[in-house]
Amino acid sequence: MRLVAMIAAAGLANTLPASVNAVIVPFTGSLTAIASVAPSASCAPQPLQGVISGGSGLSNFGSFVYSHTFCLSGGVGPVAGTFLADFGADRFSGTLSGAAAAGAIAGTFDQTFTYVITAGTGRFVGAIGSFNGIGTVDARTPPPKIAFAFNGGIDAVPEPATWAIMLVGFAATGTVIRYRRLTTHAVLA
Repeated sequence: MRLVAMIAAAGLANTLPASVNAVIVPFTGSLTAIASVAPSASCAPQPLQGVISGGSGLSNFGSFVYSHTFCLSGGVGPVAGTFLADFGADRFSGTLSGAAAAGAIAGTFDQTFTYVITAGTGRFVGAIGSFNGIGTVDARTPPPKIAFAFNGGIDAVPEPATWAIMLVGFAATGTVIRYRRLTTHAVLA
């Protein structure tokens, strides 16, 4: 019976810590991109839509392609929209909100965004979290150029494969316990 208890304890020890505890993983990085800003009825009551498609970024998770779409009233004021960080097979996306203000140099703008992760694929499946983006837009020479720095955390949720391994461990432990009970009863009878 002690052997069964030791096997059960070992099974639980091998499956629980790695899979039950989600960990907040830092996310830091930067990106450069070209933006387009144009009037858009889909942004009403705000008159303009800003789009980045194919911005290149580098982070502690590796290189990524960044895109966002947001609505704004002009070079300054509130900003709200959606974003996507694409690491190839791994992606996360969500909403962004913040503000733009006139920069120290005419034709530049300082932007501060808060990003909230709402979805993910690959290693980011089930991930949530938020991070900040601080950057500048240089609109002195079209098209506008953007440089951003990111800092925050992602609450990494275990992948489905990890959950599957944990469930297999529980099933194996239950099978061993049941088999040992049946064997013990057969010997006593």
